[in-house]
Amino acid sequence: MKPHPPHLIDAKGAAEMLGVALKTVRKLTQARRISCVRLSRRCVRYDPAALAEWIEQRTVKAITRK
Repeated sequence: MKPHPPHLIDAKGAAEMLGVALKTVRKLTQARRISCVRLSRRCVRYDPAALAEWIEQRTVKAITRK
């Protein structure tokens, strides 16, 4: 049995998920700072799970003081 392909979102959905402007998503994609699925030269989609992982990797943990 084949695994189901991930649900992919467009750049607008990625921008909403990250809380940034569409232009920022495009710049991050062009700089290869976020991963994407390039379906054609102009058709780019994003895996929400990969974006969530990207957010987690960049989350700065708070320092607790006693």
